[in-house]
Amino acid sequence: MNTTPSTCSYSMHKETSLLYWKLLNTEAGSVLDLGSGMGGVGLAKPKDVKLYGVERDSTISAKSQGYEKIVTMEIGKEKLPFEDGKFSAI
Repeated sequence: MNTTPSTCSYSMHKETSLLYWKLLNTEAGSVLDLGSGMGGVGLAKPKDVKLYGVERDSTISAKSQGYEKIVTMEIGKEKLPFEDGKFSAI
């Protein structure tokens, strides 16, 4: 039985999450994950990173782990609810 919500086309593996963090070259600070989906980026989040997400469907992000906060909203329809300069990477 497939448990992936219909608005999400894939789930991320930990190896892919590790690759994202290697490409971001970020070991500490606050990071924003736009379109955080099922939270795959959080699977291999460095210990000293505070990860935040934005996702349009709360049923998708409900199982996410490793995030400080995930905001449910349509990206581009309204201003993101974070202060300027909060994130060291997006």
